[in-house]
Amino acid sequence: MKEAQEKQKAHIEKTIAANLKAGKANDDQNKIKQAKSRQKKLDNRWGMEVSARGGRFKLNRDLVGYHFTAREEIDIPPEERPVIINLPEPPDLRFPGSLITLEKVSFRYAATSPIVIRDVDLSVGMGDRIGILGLNGAGKSTLIQTLVGETNATQGTRNTHPRLRLGYYSQHGVEGLQALGAQDETLTSLALLTQDVNGELTEGEIRGLLSQLGLPGRLASDVPIRKLSGGQLVRCALARLFWRRPHCLVLDEVTTHLDYETVTALRRAFNEWDGAVVAVSHDRWFMRGAVEGVIDEGQSEDEEDDTVDGLENRRRVMYMVRGGELSVLGRGVDEFEELIERRVRKLIH
Repeated sequence: MKEAQEKQKAHIEKTIAANLKAGKANDDQNKIKQAKSRQKKLDNRWGMEVSARGGRFKLNRDLVGYHFTAREEIDIPPEERPVIINLPEPPDLRFPGSLITLEKVSFRYAATSPIVIRDVDLSVGMGDRIGILGLNGAGKSTLIQTLVGETNATQGTRNTHPRLRLGYYSQHGVEGLQALGAQDETLTSLALLTQDVNGELTEGEIRGLLSQLGLPGRLASDVPIRKLSGGQLVRCALARLFWRRPHCLVLDEVTTHLDYETVTALRRAFNEWDGAVVAVSHDRWFMRGAVEGVIDEGQSEDEEDDTVDGLENRRRVMYMVRGGELSVLGRGVDEFEELIERRVRKLIH
């Protein structure tokens, strides 16, 4: 609407100038009056033609109060900067080895309760991209909690690299931050990270990290955590992980509250990062990009070549958890979708 009106305005201004020139040259009062009428339209009745609801703009309904014009101006919001996430490079491990290894791991909540995960073998190395898919209740979150050490295996062993720095995003991460906000109603993102870093980062570095993740300026320092949206809380939780420079990020349903732009930025950031990523998500588009390395649509050929060059040596594995057992999906997300489609068709028939 703004572009169309600008073209129309330029045309009207041109005719006004022509009419005034012709009217004065020929003493034609009709042309002079016509020019003044059109000028009055530009000065007084130019702007919004429809209301926010899509109906015809009405002064007494859509622009309450006294105004110099009968129309509200068309305001174009400034274009938001694209979300760009740069993950911090993990520190040197000094000697090679797997970051996390599970060997014949099983878990059950009690001796008489059913097994939740059974005989799981899983190894995570530097640079690996590992995805875990499965239906709700299949045991994905229990497997992740065992992988990060929050749950002790009933059987089997878990080993980690001595210098491992692990970043774990729980599917209940948003609820955890909401609980912190309820305990201290004045707690802000900046204050929370200042507590976390304990002097290892300056305030400027903390602000820079929060800003990069979509919590800039006063949003980080003045708005309490309890008033942040779900997506903003996820960004805050990610900032709490990233500043530690982890070797491995384990993410359980990290995309649930995030917008498309931030999910896209995460996909691209993971494709350029040297650390390991283990992801559980129902977002198959995210899993294709973050784990399988599918190039984003709209990426330039030069960017695509650079990305492929950096990814060709990565180990990429997509697993499925079903009935507590872990199996490899040789064709990744596509194979998982086909399995679910067959299951749905069977249920329908």
